Amino acid sequence: MIDTIRLHIPQGEFSVSERHGLTVQPAALRQNESGELEPEIELDLFNGVRGACAYYENERFTVRIDLRGFSVLYSVPRLLTGCNVYSVGHGGLVGSLALIEQSLSEIGVSLDMPGATISRLDCFRNIHADMPFIDYRPVFELASAQRQDKRQYGTTYLWHNTQHELCCYDKRHELIQTGKVIPEGLPDNIIRVEQRWLNARKIRKSLPVSKAEDLKSRDRYERLKAVYADRVRSTLFRWDPAQLDINSLVEGTVRIADMSDSTSEIFENGFVDLFVRSGGSEETFREALRLSYSQRLDNKDSVNQAVYRAVKKFREARERLILADSKNRDLYSELYTKFNEAV
Repeated sequence: MIDTIRLHIPQGEFSVSERHGLTVQPAALRQNESGELEPEIELDLFNGVRGACAYYENERFTVRIDLRGFSVLYSVPRLLTGCNVYSVGHGGLVGSLALIEQSLSEIGVSLDMPGATISRLDCFRNIHADMPFIDYRPVFELASAQRQDKRQYGTTYLWHNTQHELCCYDKRHELIQTGKVIPEGLPDNIIRVEQRWLNARKIRKSLPVSKAEDLKSRDRYERLKAVYADRVRSTLFRWDPAQLDINSLVEGTVRIADMSDSTSEIFENGFVDLFVRSGGSEETFREALRLSYSQRLDNKDSVNQAVYRAVKKFREARERLILADSKNRDLYSELYTKFNEAV
């Protein structure tokens, strides 16, 4: 369920022993007005040690101390098993907190682990697919998320903004590309569905956990699983496969123009004509729609609002019509069913 966690402690709320294992990065130098070199930004990191930052890295976790304080980043399953393919459950998550606290103590860092703020959290599920990742492109191509950009590179699809991101990728391919050990018995076609919350503020507003101590609660863990599932469904699996019957969708296209009382009578059959003539092109549809509305509505804001509502319905109708194609529907139904079984 949980892969990567980053925990944060502000300056002044952690301590570092004199015999520590941290590496201190010196501050960059700049030339002052008199021609002398001096540190550009030099921080008092701990115990009178000054520099740009201090850090520690190994295969299990990464530590950094800088202007914002102390942070430790680690993968829960990799910390415990050496591999991040499979979830270690709630028991493993709780165990990882004790283990990371002990590991930090071994390099000379002491802190209040229960009070640490969660500043990043990645949740995942694996789908054991019937086909290679590339065969599911139509499903991923149609998925969209509000206020998020979409990128596709190789065997990875990413929907993202500065607050959170959803990433779907071929897990076996990723292990090969990064030189990681492939667990014995790993199926050929593993699709990783990973939702990432990228900062403490978003985590505090969106999730039932915000402190390390919250992760020990089984109830909060179960609620976190539900939030993850709902978030993924809102982007990838918005339609129940039963809603993708091609005949009912064609008939339903006529009802797309059911907007508000003030604008519903503008189109009648004309709305459907625009939908068909646009050939599935949103831009063509949008411009034709704007022209038609502008001829009937005087207020620019009313035109923009009406176009926005209609285009939103157009996107949904187009997505469902494409998914209703027999092959696409089978692929979508498989992923939809297997994801919901996994969560």
